[in-house]
Amino acid sequence: MNRSCASLLAERQLVLQVLHSTLQMLGSVVGRHVEIVLHDLDRPECSIVAIANGHVTGRRVGDPVLVGPRQDLGFAAVRRALQDRSAATPLVLENYPTLAPMAASCAVPR
Repeated sequence: MNRSCASLLAERQLVLQVLHSTLQMLGSVVGRHVEIVLHDLDRPECSIVAIANGHVTGRRVGDPVLVGPRQDLGFAAVRRALQDRSAATPLVLENYPTLAPMAASCAVPR
């Protein structure tokens, strides 16, 4: 692995660590009725790397991103991000309806 590639990999791992810590902090203050999930889209078959309040939907670390309902706008956004990683800004969907009785928001960095 060349230095440039190793540097990018290290930076990516640092970003995931920071997001994981942020998820833990948010999960401790929002209450047990709010699920927060961190996905690693480079591993869609086991994308969930951190989750707070997974009991809300029954999801766990290691679960795939691709098992969501096809009609769910958040999962649709993730599928689009998996296909098109050229955009520089995150895709943000706020307070969209889901098939579950809850509101949802989604941010997908590309």
